[in-house]
Amino acid sequence: ARHSFRRAIRADPDFAAPHVGLAYACRYSLIFDYTKAPDVTLEEGLEAGRRAVSLDDQDFYAHTVLGRLHMIAREHESAISETRIAVERNPNSAQANFGLGLALTMAGDARRAMEPLTKAIALSPRDPNLSSYASVLSTSHILQRDYKKAVSWARVAMRQPSSHFIAQMHLVAALGLLGDQKG
Repeated sequence: ARHSFRRAIRADPDFAAPHVGLAYACRYSLIFDYTKAPDVTLEEGLEAGRRAVSLDDQDFYAHTVLGRLHMIAREHESAISETRIAVERNPNSAQANFGLGLALTMAGDARRAMEPLTKAIALSPRDPNLSSYASVLSTSHILQRDYKKAVSWARVAMRQPSSHFIAQMHLVAALGLLGDQKG
């Protein structure tokens, strides 16, 4: 996929969409460990995301993807800034709201993460990424020491077809913090 986006960029370097696509492909290559050079892939993704934003500052998804790459780079303030812009550009995007909630959670601001996370779920209650949305909401509740709600959201995450073992980890952590060893 990255090769195809690079080819599209060579064909029209001033068109934002292939830069967004390249940034997105780099992000997935990093998340799923499809790269032998993660530092190079991260830099390529950040560069593509920055270029996309410079070409079309109104593209909420360009800001969303760039924010997610800043999260991978552990650049929390930049991640929050980009995902906040994404939400400003498209307040009805579940992905943009989730990105902001995730960035805030990763930065340790679980209290402020609650609004965009719950909004993401309200905007798209049957979203294919609902497991991720609910898992991060569970994490935010754990960070706020609201373990009963953390358990509840971990269970929501686990019931989704796309559920991942992380939801189970959140459930175990929240139950353990509650002192419930039987579940």
